[in-house]
Amino acid sequence: MQSFMDRLASASPTPGGGGAAAAIGAMGAALLSMAAAVTLGRELDAVPRSGLQEQWTASEALRARFTALVDDDARAFNQFLAACRMPRRDDRQAEARAAAMQAGLWAATRVPLDCAQASVEGIRLAKLSVEGSNLNVIGDAGAAALALQAALRICALNVAVNSSSLHDAVSAGLARQTVQALLDEGLALAERVQQRISERRTDRLQEKPC
Repeated sequence: MQSFMDRLASASPTPGGGGAAAAIGAMGAALLSMAAAVTLGRELDAVPRSGLQEQWTASEALRARFTALVDDDARAFNQFLAACRMPRRDDRQAEARAAAMQAGLWAATRVPLDCAQASVEGIRLAKLSVEGSNLNVIGDAGAAALALQAALRICALNVAVNSSSLHDAVSAGLARQTVQALLDEGLALAERVQQRISERRTDRLQEKPC
């Protein structure tokens, strides 16, 4: 963690906002794993256990996916930077450089789009977690949803910024439409997660002590 934060704070272009979004998403997924693990480990009759093992498996897979996206984002941006540094002394070189830059920009658009999709999947999982988790950890499930919401917002920003320089207007427009649909779904789901936490908190007085 310290190594990643040091690199994030350095003058190096990677990791940047995209890598941070994926790392935030990974932390959100880890919190969902914790909520499932804690609930599975407690003997509380009031807690519905159906599907909790599956939720833990899904959140762990999601955590691994986000972790991989940290590196994917750095590779995509480094690909674009390498293209920017290509020579352009004649028309042939200039054309090759322009094509490589477009390929890099598309990679730098596709990765946050994938991260946005993973973020929404995580928020869907957070909604299930808040319903089925022990009351002592619903706050952690709620924190997961907020982290995943933040990751989603960053991804949407990166898609908008990177796709704006794509020459393929159709692909750029489709990327922006896709991420907007994910943003709309994710934010609405995240709001419902917080509402459900408020509703479940009224049950806390009936819960056994820690």
